[in-house]
Amino acid sequence: MKRVLASLLLLLVLGYAFNAARVGLANTAYFQARFLLDKWQQQPQAITQSNYQQAYDFASRSVLLAPNNPHYQITKAKIVLWGYYAGFSQDAQIVDLDKLYQNAISQRPKWPEAYADYAWYLSAIKDDFPQAMLNLNQAVKYGPFHGDSLETVLKVGLSRWQQLTPEQKAEFYPLIPRALQSNSRNNVLMMVKQYKKEFVVCYYLKRQGQLPQKLWSSVERQLCLAN
Repeated sequence: MKRVLASLLLLLVLGYAFNAARVGLANTAYFQARFLLDKWQQQPQAITQSNYQQAYDFASRSVLLAPNNPHYQITKAKIVLWGYYAGFSQDAQIVDLDKLYQNAISQRPKWPEAYADYAWYLSAIKDDFPQAMLNLNQAVKYGPFHGDSLETVLKVGLSRWQQLTPEQKAEFYPLIPRALQSNSRNNVLMMVKQYKKEFVVCYYLKRQGQLPQKLWSSVERQLCLAN
C-alpha cells in the first residue's frame, strides 16, 4: 500500500513539475515576443523580416505551450498584424487571426482589448464592418473607460467616418472625451490628426463641454487653434 501511495505521489510531483516547466517555457517565449512587439510600437521602423519571424516563432511557441492563455493569443495576433502591414506575414498567418481573436475572447469573455483588437482586424483587414461594430459594442460594454481599448475603438470609427450613419457617429462621439481623459490621450490626439478629424472632434468637444477646463485648454491648443 505504501508503495502504491509513493508511486501516486511521485506521479503527481512529476506531473506538477512538467506542467510548471511548460508554463515557464511558455512565459519565457511570450516575453521574448512581447519585447520585440513593444520595440516596434516605440520604433515602427525597427521591424525587419528577421525579427518579425523571431517574434512570430516566440509567440507561436507560447500559444502552443499554453493554448488557454488569452494574452498569448492576442500577442500573437498583434505580431501577425505588424507583419501584415510591413509585408512580412504569410497568407496562412493572416487566415489564423480569426481563430486567435476568437480563442482569446472565449477564454476571457469580458476582456475589452480582445474585442477592440478583433474589431480593428474585421474592419481594416476583412472589410466586415457590421461584425466589427458588434465587437466594438462589446469592447465599450466591458471597458467603458479602458484607455487602450477606447483608442482602438476610436481608430476603427475615425478610419470609417465617412461611411458611418448619423446613428453610428452618435455612438462614437461620447467615447472621445473618455479616451482623452485616459492614459491614451496623446495617442488619441495623434490619431485624430492622422485621420484629419480635428474639426469634427473640436466641434463636438466645444459643444458638449465634457472635458475639465485644464485638459480642454490643452486639447484646444493642440487640435483646434492650430487649424
